[in-house]
Amino acid sequence: MEAPYEPVAHPPGPGLGSSVFQPETSDDPTIVLLSGSTTKARRPEAGPDASSRTPSGHVRADVCTTTRPFSPRRAAAYPPRFHQLASINRILHHCRQDASNNELSVKRILSAMGQGKEVQTRADPKVEIQEKGDIFFFYRPKVDKDEAHGPDDVQRMYIVLRPDSAAARAAVEEKQAPSSGKEGSKRRRRDGEGDQGGGASEEQGHHQGGHGKEEVNVEERPLLRLVVMGKKSLPDPAKHSRPYWGYVELVTTNVDDIKDALKEEEYSTATRGKRRRPAARALGEGVYRILKHEPGGRRAAHTHLVYKLELPTRGDGEPQEAMNVEPEASFLVQVKNPNPPPTGGRRGGDGGGGFRGLQSKRRAAFPEHLQGVFGGRRYAAADPPDMLNYEGCELLLIAASDDVEEELGLELEGEVGEEEEVEEQQRVAGCSDLVKMFGEVADVKPLLSGSWD
Repeated sequence: MEAPYEPVAHPPGPGLGSSVFQPETSDDPTIVLLSGSTTKARRPEAGPDASSRTPSGHVRADVCTTTRPFSPRRAAAYPPRFHQLASINRILHHCRQDASNNELSVKRILSAMGQGKEVQTRADPKVEIQEKGDIFFFYRPKVDKDEAHGPDDVQRMYIVLRPDSAAARAAVEEKQAPSSGKEGSKRRRRDGEGDQGGGASEEQGHHQGGHGKEEVNVEERPLLRLVVMGKKSLPDPAKHSRPYWGYVELVTTNVDDIKDALKEEEYSTATRGKRRRPAARALGEGVYRILKHEPGGRRAAHTHLVYKLELPTRGDGEPQEAMNVEPEASFLVQVKNPNPPPTGGRRGGDGGGGFRGLQSKRRAAFPEHLQGVFGGRRYAAADPPDMLNYEGCELLLIAASDDVEEELGLELEGEVGEEEEVEEQQRVAGCSDLVKMFGEVADVKPLLSGSWD
């Protein structure tokens, strides 16, 4: 067994999340999972002071680091759980060596990201790849909770899609205007204009969803979509259950906007005073494809979102299993018409399908050519995927299969092969794109260990 690395206390600073780990059996309060900066190794002379602890008394993860192995005799004194977390910490240590003072070069991120590759296992000309990219899964514990130990402790589930290429469209995607939606609000705040500045801001006051138009070359600039799942999980891909509703909360070309959405935040309420929204937890990382499938016969053409996880490297863990994030899956994707036809006198105003959805002012306002995809229908396939580039786009995920190859004759391969050695998997995990982009604001322990907080 590899000797674990010993934690070292140092002053609080920016770190990869704020997770903490309380040892199962140890009197040493410095034995915690570290997500902090890489400081020169030394033996701790004393435990962390009060400023280095969470309100619950646990040691903050961002005040410790591990860089030197224990002696075999001392290593044997700690529980197996510590050895697992020490291995995770080594991954984080090497990953942080790739970044300088938490300032990541966007171009370097873009060049480092791998799309994986797809292999056709049978001749099926009826499958067309419309978009390739990276997919990241996150969950957030409930308000004022330090940890999540099961799905009942989860407030929200997020999916982040980052297209790497738009296969049939020369890498150019159409998205909402940068002045619209939350993207526009965040941009105005960065520019010191506030949310009320006339012009686009006044227009935004009437319509909060994404609208307008901008073209983005996804091979030159990052394009990210933050999707919220209404049921706080994915549909079980092995079961043909009721569709799961979700919506696009944020579309942006600025990675910092996604970081802001995932980070810990304190806010004030009129009735309960100050409240704390905990940082998001990373749940999975992989590659995805959006496919157009024309099965023929009486079945209409439809759109699939298929993905394959690269992390966790050892299959699905407890949180992944609880939230139906399988090692690979396929879902049908349908987009809800933001201007649905009349319901014929039925009550509810949900536009059909039983999903009330977002308020009308929060829904996407698609350009004419995208709105025309619906015709007179309440739902349409996500074709083209540009429809997902508008905040307020409502969608349904419908479980199709947990075996992409059997269903579509297509096998996705990520950067990590299933048969590769553990050491190689850990090396790839150390180059995790998710950790590099979001590790300083999101807790990555569930991603790397496959366990709850």
